[in-house]
Amino acid sequence: MKYLEELYSVCSRQRLSSIFIYLFILHISVHMYTV
Repeated sequence: MKYLEELYSVCSRQRLSSIFIYLFILHISVHMYTV
């Protein structure tokens, strides 16, 4: 059971970081297009 909780926390953290990466890329591309 402990292992599952650990796995879940890692997965949610991964998803969060991927969302941040996505936003960062989006921000860069928008900046590139406006310039």
